Amino acid sequence: MACEHKKLKCIDCKFFCLDCGAKVEIPVYKAEHAEPTEKPRRRAKKGETK
Repeated sequence: MACEHKKLKCIDCKFFCLDCGAKVEIPVYKAEHAEPTEKPRRRAKKGETK
């Protein structure tokens, strides 16, 4: 069974697997949702009504 390199440690911008010790290329994570995220809501300034 091959190591999936799930546990990583970064030393000097180089990633290493904590399980097997292999050097891993920079990980690229898949976005969970392809849709754009919502914009953060604007907070009212002090003294301003909503």
